[in-house]
Amino acid sequence: MTPRLALLALFGTLALTGCDKDTEVTDDTQDSSTAAPTWSEMSGAEKSAYMATDVSPQMAAIFQAYDAEAYADFSCDTCHTDGGTDFSMPSEDLAGYWEEGAFPGPDTTDPGALFMHEEVLPLMTELLDAESLPCLTCHVE
Repeated sequence: MTPRLALLALFGTLALTGCDKDTEVTDDTQDSSTAAPTWSEMSGAEKSAYMATDVSPQMAAIFQAYDAEAYADFSCDTCHTDGGTDFSMPSEDLAGYWEEGAFPGPDTTDPGALFMHEEVLPLMTELLDAESLPCLTCHVE
């Protein structure tokens, strides 16, 4: 079939079946086995790549919106503070942010704690496909 005939056949089919502009186009061909793995299913290399391409840019944006000066140089080291050799969490360097290691609850008025509860935790929970993330996921007492 020539390209011209193929186009005529396509337009003829559309004319006969209708092409409603309000019709939602869906992709029913996507196989569930091709869905991106969850955080818990990712390998170490996949986690590293995901952190670099997805998590870090989004975290940088919210941290810089919170305090542009303090987080101007947001990087992996902001949370993984050991210089990039060990990315395990919680990080020993994220200790002692509150008196006597008591983490403020959601009813706190501390601006930093509110930022963590209202911005960081919800986004990280979503990005890591977790049910919840307690403070001690990243911080130590």
